[in-house]
Amino acid sequence: MHAFGTEPASQIEIWIRGRFNEGGAWGLRHATVPFLAAGRELRYVAVSATAQEQERCPFHEFFRDAAPPPSDRYYVGWTWQRIDDAAERLSGV
Repeated sequence: MHAFGTEPASQIEIWIRGRFNEGGAWGLRHATVPFLAAGRELRYVAVSATAQEQERCPFHEFFRDAAPPPSDRYYVGWTWQRIDDAAERLSGV
């Protein structure tokens, strides 16, 4: 998935739900990025979410169905703070 913007972003969180593996917190993975300048590429590693992270996942739609998405699909969501301190979010399959 590709997302872009014209302003920097901070407090970026990436949430990914796919098929779960043993100890994989319902297939939920999570990554944080402190800052991203506009026009820059972001590389990150999302690790299995802890129980506390899973409870605070802002994308409740990822869990509407108890079953995870099909093996070739993932739910992906981002949250971030804009330069004016407004919170934003984006999600997709």
